Amino acid sequence: MISTKQKRTIALLVIVITLVNLGALASVLYKLRQVEKFHEAGLVEHMDENPSNDPASVFMMREIGFDKTQQRLMNASKLNLRREVSPMLAELRQLNADLIDEVMQPVPDTIRLDAICAEIGSLHTLMKIETTHHLLDIKQIASPEQDEKLKDFYREMLNRGDEPRPDGMGRRHRRGWRNRRRQ
Repeated sequence: MISTKQKRTIALLVIVITLVNLGALASVLYKLRQVEKFHEAGLVEHMDENPSNDPASVFMMREIGFDKTQQRLMNASKLNLRREVSPMLAELRQLNADLIDEVMQPVPDTIRLDAICAEIGSLHTLMKIETTHHLLDIKQIASPEQDEKLKDFYREMLNRGDEPRPDGMGRRHRRGWRNRRRQ
C-alpha cells in the first residue's frame, strides 16, 4: 500500500511535470506568434529586397550604435553584396549538383571531378573577396569610436562555430552533434 508520504511525492512530481510542460507549451506558442508577426509584417518575403529587415543586420547596427545615415549606407552595401554573390550561389548549387551526378556515375571521371572542385574553390574565393569588400565598406561607415565594437563583432562572427564537434558531425544534419542520441 502507498503511504501518505509517497502520495505527496507523486503529487508533487505530477505538479512539477505539469508546470514544466506548461512552460514548454507557452514557449512554443510565444515563438510561433513571433514567426507569425514576421510573416504578417511581410519581413520574411521581402528580406532579400530590403536588408534592413534582416534581424542579424538590425542587431549588429544596434549593438555598434549606427545612426540612420550609417544604417542606410550599410544596407546599401549589404544589398550590393547580395547582388554580387547571388549568381555565384546559384552557380555553386549547380556545380555541387554536377559533382554529385559525376560521383554517382558507374565510372566517375576523376579529371572532371577535380575540375568541378577547382571551380567550386574559385567561387568560394570570389565570394570571400566580395564579403571582405562588404566588411571594408562597413568599417569605412563606422566612426573611430565604433571601430572597437565592430572589431569585437567581427571576431565573434568569425569564431561563432569554432567549438569542437565530436564524431565529425556538423550542425547541418538533422542528427548533428547537439541532437545525437545519448548512448
